[in-house]
Amino acid sequence: MWSPAPEFVHILGNQSRVMHGGETQDPIMTDEPISAAESEATEPMPLGSRLFNVYAAPGEVFESVRQSTPAHANWLVPALISILLGIVFSLVVFSQPDIVASVMDAQKSVMQARVDAGKMTQEQMEQALDASRAFMSTKFMITMGVAGAVVGTPVTFLFMGTLVFLFLRFALKKREPFLRSLELVGLSWMIYVVASLVTLLLVMLKGSINAGPNLALLVGQFDPTSYLHQLLAAINLFTVWFMIVLAVGIARISGRPTGVIVAMALGAWAVIRLSLAIASAWWTNFSANL
Repeated sequence: MWSPAPEFVHILGNQSRVMHGGETQDPIMTDEPISAAESEATEPMPLGSRLFNVYAAPGEVFESVRQSTPAHANWLVPALISILLGIVFSLVVFSQPDIVASVMDAQKSVMQARVDAGKMTQEQMEQALDASRAFMSTKFMITMGVAGAVVGTPVTFLFMGTLVFLFLRFALKKREPFLRSLELVGLSWMIYVVASLVTLLLVMLKGSINAGPNLALLVGQFDPTSYLHQLLAAINLFTVWFMIVLAVGIARISGRPTGVIVAMALGAWAVIRLSLAIASAWWTNFSANL
């Protein structure tokens, strides 16, 4: 007797209909729509949404990054925005004579300390200041500011990306491509985009290049030789925000608890940044006593 081939039986079984309340329904052909949540989960977040949502919902942004293939746009676009703002900052700030003069005032305070200590005469100080004024012209300051933005921004991204890459690889035992680390740094860097605008506003309002969104705003005239002033200047509110957002990204990529990574990031930043502030004040005082 003839019997159907197993392949034919398998096809017939897949196409069989099942009774549901008197109606037949194909088990592999359903009309149930995909829910909005399922649709959003499968669709990657657009770049524009990532750049703006990182301020309010960094966890969602980095979860989307984790589920997506690494993309250069996630760090290149923030880098280009940062370079553009750096150029604008230099053109606007260093075209103001009062702000350029504030740079000279910082040098003058250091030299005055040397005069008070008997390391330099008043005449020598005036000669040194005249030479600095001739050298540090508006054009020179703008050129250095633009060069710093164009060259310094990519170098900073690569340096920060390397630190994140090494932290993921050796501290958290998470193997990710280097591009993934650049994505984390780039998207987190959008915090500094806002910081640049706030800093520009404060510098213009205060008329000092030392003005910024830090606790040094609580003091009147910033003194680079003061340990207290240097410590207050080190506590930048936007830097704290940046470190928290970056830590959230690292936690999402590594699968580690967010609170633990945030505590580690802020702790490391505090030790390094405060140490640099103390070293800066010490070096300024040391230079004044040479």
